Amino acid sequence: MRTQSSPLRTDLYHRVATLVIELPPLRERADDIPLLVEHFLRECGHDRPVAELISPAAMKTLMTHHWPGNVRELRNLIERMTILTPGDRITVASIPLEVRQAPSSRPTTGLQGVRDTAERDRIRQALDQTDWNVAGAARLLGTERTSLHKRLRALGLRRK
Repeated sequence: MRTQSSPLRTDLYHRVATLVIELPPLRERADDIPLLVEHFLRECGHDRPVAELISPAAMKTLMTHHWPGNVRELRNLIERMTILTPGDRITVASIPLEVRQAPSSRPTTGLQGVRDTAERDRIRQALDQTDWNVAGAARLLGTERTSLHKRLRALGLRRK
């Protein structure tokens, strides 16, 4: 629910928010990824069984990615790999490096890397203090809950 400080007018929000469905982000629904991959491969025109189109190792890699762009990112990636993969089967080598690499193993050289590391550590500390209550952690950090959710996605932070 939006607060009074949101850019969307409260009365307008209440007019359009007749039914609100909260859907967890894709990173919290890893079991949905194989079904979504199958669906997106079918949309790309493939009619063979998924096991023939994507290797088990590639599927496992997709299931462990943190998906900051949620389902839209997965869809775009499947389309991209379908077009660019030589041969008729998607393998781990077909998956772009930024998806194959875990967020913590990505290079953190330079000032932005140092900022991200410091921010990740402080956010993790606040989340640990509040037993991963995002609203409570946002209050501790002096930020909005929605902003904290965005940073969690961007930094690849999730509860173990």
